[in-house]
Amino acid sequence: VLCVLRDFPQIQHAVLGDGGVLAGMRPGGILVVCSTISPADVRSVGEAATARGVRVLDAPMSGGDRRAGRIASGDSMSDAHRARGHPAGASCWEIQP
Repeated sequence: VLCVLRDFPQIQHAVLGDGGVLAGMRPGGILVVCSTISPADVRSVGEAATARGVRVLDAPMSGGDRRAGRIASGDSMSDAHRARGHPAGASCWEIQP
C-alpha cells in the first residue's frame, strides 16, 4: 500500500486509526510511507505494522513542484521490496547511511 499523506496526524487517522488502512492489510504486506515525518513517528508506524505482520518502507517524497513524485529511501529498501513490484519504479533510489 502506497501512503502519501501530508503529516503524522493524517497518518494516525487514515492508517493507524480504527478501520484504517493498516487494519485491512494482510500479514506479509508492505506499507510504503511517503510522508515526510519524524523518525520517531516512522518508528511508531513500524511498531503498529509489525504487530500485524506488515513491513514498513519509509520513503518520503521530495522535490517540490518541479520534481514531485521523487522518492528517496533509506536502507530499509531491500531487493525483496523491489522484487515484489515496488510502486515507485524508476523514481526510486537508495540512500545508504
